[in-house]
Amino acid sequence: MWVYGYNVEIKMQSLQWIGKGSSPPKRAWLSRSKIKVMMVVFFDWKGIVHHEFVPCGQMVNKQLYQKVLVRLRDAVHRKRPELWEKQTWMLHHNNEPAHVSLLICSYLAKH
Repeated sequence: MWVYGYNVEIKMQSLQWIGKGSSPPKRAWLSRSKIKVMMVVFFDWKGIVHHEFVPCGQMVNKQLYQKVLVRLRDAVHRKRPELWEKQTWMLHHNNEPAHVSLLICSYLAKH
């Protein structure tokens, strides 16, 4: 999924003293930035199991996806120990070329 960045001003940052009869300063509207990053998210019915941002300029290819799957296994082991012990967790993904490559299929069959 693509994630856009927002520059949010918190309430304490916006507080300031103004003199009597002075008008408050003009504020810029919150707007979506031009920066967007790719985020890979894995979730189940309990919530997010693992997420990470794809480095800028990097495409999601089979090598990157395999590294993500290694970190996903660690996250499942940590966050869903009952599923890990019973070996009942499953991965459901689409037919994206990086997901169905021989490298990923053999990794998933092994692990």
